[in-house]
Amino acid sequence: MEFKETPLITAVRIEPNPDDDTFEQRREAMVRFLLKHGASTSPFENESWPTPLVWVQKHGLDNIAELLSAAE
Repeated sequence: MEFKETPLITAVRIEPNPDDDTFEQRREAMVRFLLKHGASTSPFENESWPTPLVWVQKHGLDNIAELLSAAE
């Protein structure tokens, strides 16, 4: 927790391998899995760390942003 990293935050922040054509599909599947099993979209309330939703919006991951918005 030193860097405020949860599995959901890791799933949305990890950089894709340019040679991996299935990365975005697998990222979305992992985010769905984590949300289904109770991952918090705002794990650190009252902290200055960005939420997963803020991060994906900043990086243009619209499909993931929709999933996170629906889960809030």
